[in-house]
Amino acid sequence: MRMPETTSVLVVACDSFGGIGSRKADVVKMDGCELGKKIIRVPLMELLAAGATPFLIIDNLGMAAESGGSQVMSGIRDELTRLGLDPEACMNGSTEDNIPTIQSFAGVVAMGAMPGELFLSKSVRAGDVALCIGTPKSGPRDKILLDDPEIVTYEDLLAINASGLAHDILP
Repeated sequence: MRMPETTSVLVVACDSFGGIGSRKADVVKMDGCELGKKIIRVPLMELLAAGATPFLIIDNLGMAAESGGSQVMSGIRDELTRLGLDPEACMNGSTEDNIPTIQSFAGVVAMGAMPGELFLSKSVRAGDVALCIGTPKSGPRDKILLDDPEIVTYEDLLAINASGLAHDILP
């Protein structure tokens, strides 16, 4: 089935965290702003890898804005700005301001769009070579720094996509 060239494809990516932050019961202690930058990075990288342009970010925070939530949102805003997006135009979400909580939790959803013909061209082909770029890092065992030279950047991913040489990217 072939999509008309004017059709856009909706791409959705998400991530979550729990027990990571600066709250009383958090297992892994981390500044809220830094946490916001890290939590939005995964879904943004997934959208960019697909070739989609992000247009909506939703954060659902299981903590009050005044108890760390505003710091997480600030980190998300910083990361969106770094990518050239306007947080005021594309960001929405919710915080838990009705029930007191003692542990950090959040879920983020990122939505993007891409041309249908680009979506259909994104597949592995006979003769393709698989490459691993960067070093995967996750969780409390790895000290994850966003400026770590072993981690692929947005700019790296955009350049790989723009080269036309990558048929499929899995972050």
